[in-house]
Amino acid sequence: MIQGVIFDMDGTLLDTERILVQCWIKSAALYGFDMKMQHALNIRSLQYRFAEPYLKRVFGESFNYTDVRQTRKKLFAEELEKNGIPVKQGVLPFLQFCQAQGLPTVVATATAKKNAVQYLEKAGILPYFTEIIGGDQMNIGKPFPDIYSAAARAIHCAPSCCMALEDAPNGVLSAFYAGCKVVMIPDLSQPDEMLQPFLFSVQPDLAHVIPILKEVLK
Repeated sequence: MIQGVIFDMDGTLLDTERILVQCWIKSAALYGFDMKMQHALNIRSLQYRFAEPYLKRVFGESFNYTDVRQTRKKLFAEELEKNGIPVKQGVLPFLQFCQAQGLPTVVATATAKKNAVQYLEKAGILPYFTEIIGGDQMNIGKPFPDIYSAAARAIHCAPSCCMALEDAPNGVLSAFYAGCKVVMIPDLSQPDEMLQPFLFSVQPDLAHVIPILKEVLK
């Protein structure tokens, strides 16, 4: 029986994954690197200690991950300041359903907690969450399970009693290995055959997850 719900943020709650990908590509280009969309997709939700060696394998040791990432963060902040923070389809009905059921909800994001709180507040959905767990609070981030384990503890639930909502493979693995029931809402990529065994369900948006959640609340 599900007693709590844990959310990824970028690409699951907020329609920011596309912006992040574009900012990674633009930032890398400023430093002379031809980053492709797939490179940026491969580091979604991935902690820096894993993202940096991956990008250096792709582009060589001259790839200055710290500088490229800082510029990406600047470009991302400028884009959100200019155009606002878009919320994914179905988010509000799903959050309202969780609230009506008295289910504790927590965000488990690779984004630093301070920034995550700011984004969720600007998007108008921060009051719906019991707790926010940021990537900067974890020694080891996604795809390792630590952040989902911490999120479950924050709402006093066993991971096995938590539904996790994710859009990206790295997050799916993190939630699954923590012991959560993982529902994927694909954003920029669909689950492949290797990812299917880790998934409780796949749905097009959060509104479609409501009937799934109703069933596991019985």
